[in-house]
Amino acid sequence: MSGSSHPKKIVQAGPATVRMLFEGNAYGLGYFQRRYAWERLQVEKLMLDLVKKFEREWQQNHQVADAMTYEPYFLGSVITYRRADGKYLADGQQRVVTLLLLLIRLYHLTSSREDTRDQSAHLRTLILGGDPVRRQFTITDIGYRACFNDLLNGKEFGAYGGPDVVRVFQAYQDVTQFCLQNLPGEALPNFVTWLLERVSLVELDAGDPDRALEMFVAMNDRGVRLTPLDLLKQYLLSDALPDPGVHDAGWQSMQATLDAVAKDATLDFVRGVLRAHYFHLHPDDGDGITLDEAPHEWLVRHEDAIWPRYKTGDHATLFTEELQPLYPFYADLLRWAAAPVDGHLGTWFNTSNGIIRQFDLTMAAIRSGDDEDVMHRKATLVANFLDLFVVTRGLVAENYGQAEIDELVGELRPAVRESRTVHDLAVALGKAAAEWYPRFGGVLTLRYRERGNRPFVVYFLARLTAWLESRTGRGDRAVHMLSHIDGRGHEVEHLFTSRHAEYRDPLPDGDAYSRQRSRLGALVLLEGSDNASLGALRLADKLSAYRSHYLLAGSLHPDSYGRGEVRFRRFREDENLDFRAYDETVPIPEFVESRSRLFKAMAEKIWAADRLGLILPTEPAAASRARPRRRSRVTLAELIREGMLAPETGLAGMRNRKMFRATLLGDGRIRTASGEPFPSPTAAAEAVLDGKSANGWTFWRIGEGKETLAEVRTRYERRR
Repeated sequence: MSGSSHPKKIVQAGPATVRMLFEGNAYGLGYFQRRYAWERLQVEKLMLDLVKKFEREWQQNHQVADAMTYEPYFLGSVITYRRADGKYLADGQQRVVTLLLLLIRLYHLTSSREDTRDQSAHLRTLILGGDPVRRQFTITDIGYRACFNDLLNGKEFGAYGGPDVVRVFQAYQDVTQFCLQNLPGEALPNFVTWLLERVSLVELDAGDPDRALEMFVAMNDRGVRLTPLDLLKQYLLSDALPDPGVHDAGWQSMQATLDAVAKDATLDFVRGVLRAHYFHLHPDDGDGITLDEAPHEWLVRHEDAIWPRYKTGDHATLFTEELQPLYPFYADLLRWAAAPVDGHLGTWFNTSNGIIRQFDLTMAAIRSGDDEDVMHRKATLVANFLDLFVVTRGLVAENYGQAEIDELVGELRPAVRESRTVHDLAVALGKAAAEWYPRFGGVLTLRYRERGNRPFVVYFLARLTAWLESRTGRGDRAVHMLSHIDGRGHEVEHLFTSRHAEYRDPLPDGDAYSRQRSRLGALVLLEGSDNASLGALRLADKLSAYRSHYLLAGSLHPDSYGRGEVRFRRFREDENLDFRAYDETVPIPEFVESRSRLFKAMAEKIWAADRLGLILPTEPAAASRARPRRRSRVTLAELIREGMLAPETGLAGMRNRKMFRATLLGDGRIRTASGEPFPSPTAAAEAVLDGKSANGWTFWRIGEGKETLAEVRTRYERRR
């Protein structure tokens, strides 16, 4: 017979409140435990979680005894074991040390008040492991003892030794900053009682060190951690009726379909639907729980708003009634974005312009009851609308990246969500787009900067060039021009050489010449290899080469207006466009101006509202003239001048549970931790995020509070 005649007891588990965890206990730290390593983010999250849970229960008229009936809060589990010299922690050191720091902070707060002296004495006893005579702290590790002693007695930082002990001291400063944040002072006695009696853990008694190590390894190192999508599935389907597994096959089918099209597509789809359907709920609670990073936790935080009269089975209906009917259409959207499809080129164009997340507005417009034709028409409308946004912003040298798209979508989502039909959607989008059309005047003033706006200029010229090719029977070449599949792809060609000496007589001023040659009207798009072969030739010497290329360049040659060019002639007549061959006797500024006006007229036709499916507002001319001009965007400098923000205000932003800090300067710039000032919130946010797309107005929050810069701006705009 193998084994001992006295076999080990199985692992014992029991509940423990914070008071029970500390009262009469002193814990050593197991040799296999890592040292204290919690950073500011982890400490802040625990403090804010505790405070938020408490403030949901506390009311000003409550007595201290009422705290014993507040909703409890569960902190997880700790593993303990025993040796001859006492009790040890095998797992849970980070939480227990942080709780000890919290008790020390509460001790100082309660000791300064007459009405909490008894609580103060009790806290001191717990801090010292139930034995104030021996002064043995609940965590007995000798390395931490001097630090704990100085903190308890209010002394300044000392030479404590290793970085883990320094981190303990810094963690106490973090606890001090976030403890009882935003709670009035009269809540302190109730908070102390609730923390000690209603915040709990589960203590797993491993018995001896060997089994403690075995449990530690099993709980920390084995297996694959659950992903956010796994947790989301578990949350939604766990209350499905009659059986939590009844929808598992449907979920697996959704995940297999979407993830086969694009990596992480299922999670992106769920986020998009939640953003579209619950846009009235803030995507970031300011405590690290964001819709993008932890959708299941975000749903938990907002379940009272999403399911105000919750009954078993409601969570699962979010899958069966909102996600399941829509995911096949979302898979189509992903396919259209990845590869050009006739009828949905707008979606592919948006992808080519770097819009990574373009479907939030589409998902707001789509309803689970829409048939396939309606879904496709709505998707086309939204894609064309976003393409118009990109073009009209680019023509006036304004950013059109993901941050600007997100801000636009945030503003329009409510109106789009209310649009039930395709017509309703066309009206809502047309109303938003109406004020963009004057921006086509930017064709006359925009200049090409190779290291600045090259992607936009290539896109704009490609769309004009391709439209002309298509309308004259040569085929739509837009995809070819923008795919960059042939060697060097397509490149911007200056009609006029960079050598000013070639044109000194007609335009003697070198700076003026440079400005003219970089205007849109002085450019065409050519195949990369063809562009290089033309070198530094004068325009008159390049006309023959242009004749064999795209018609937008070839139209500069007089032979393009000959008797055999019937389709080109009919196109000019049908569209009433003023194409002209190049004439060396015409001064360069005059020629470039006429060519620029031609490009403007072409662009206004390509992106005309009726071609895009948009319905612009109709109103009498007098009313239109009387309508006040919309003010430009509010700036941080304006908010500072109006007293909405103060100079040297601290800002905080969070991404992937990492906190970033910055300072608002008096001139409206934002200085990040690197010391570099940035002119806008978005520029500062993208800098700290290593270039990743971000909307700085919603990324940065004021100090340690919840309000974003965007919310401050909204308050100001409403007041104004």
